[in-house]
Amino acid sequence: MIQSIGHIAIHVSDLDRALDFYCRVLGGKKVFEGTENGEVNMCYVKFCDGQYIELFKPEPGAEKKDTGIGFMHLCLTVADIYEAEKQVKAAGWPAKPVRKGKYGNYQLWIADPDGLPIELMQILPDFLLGNA
Repeated sequence: MIQSIGHIAIHVSDLDRALDFYCRVLGGKKVFEGTENGEVNMCYVKFCDGQYIELFKPEPGAEKKDTGIGFMHLCLTVADIYEAEKQVKAAGWPAKPVRKGKYGNYQLWIADPDGLPIELMQILPDFLLGNA
């Protein structure tokens, strides 16, 4: 039934700032935008074929809520964790040190402009998910 995950949709506090992060820092490409009442309110950012993040302006008066239940973080895979670390730092973006995860992968943790945790992950041959 399911072929793939089509995209992840994220409400962001500042669409321009979020686009800068997802495109300049992470290397995505804005592929189209949507408008409502003549104003841009949504953008699609492409990372590779069939993999997108959809960024939305929030409704007026919206507040960030942390309920402790639900979405925890976004994970994006990279071919070389140390090259990804160099690119993130070259873009002037803060990152925690690279570490090996307990399930057999390399991780580099960063956050988007609104604090959404993002795991950049290099999958290693002994990664449990790779054997699932």
